[in-house]
Amino acid sequence: MVSKFTPGPWFVTTDVTATGPVVQAADGAHVAVCAPVTIYAGNVCVQTTQEHAANNALLIAAAPDLLAALQAIVEEAGPQYGFAEADGAVIGTINRLSYLARAAI
Repeated sequence: MVSKFTPGPWFVTTDVTATGPVVQAADGAHVAVCAPVTIYAGNVCVQTTQEHAANNALLIAAAPDLLAALQAIVEEAGPQYGFAEADGAVIGTINRLSYLARAAI
């Protein structure tokens, strides 16, 4: 599979020119800037905090590792959707997890 994103690892850092936590690649490229936002929609106002922005940055930074984990699950599950030999319940669980992993990739 050819990568269609900035290669990992990614990490969270701060940049004085940014408005929130920065997700940065090992080569120094900025992947994302996560800033608190305020959104108004009619009579509704939704605000995120600096804590939300920091947590979003951590989640985004984990994306390359999460993708690698899902790819490993799919690879271990075999060419179809699961292992050929195991207890029936185990096969069902592995098949479901493999299906979810494939869908996320």
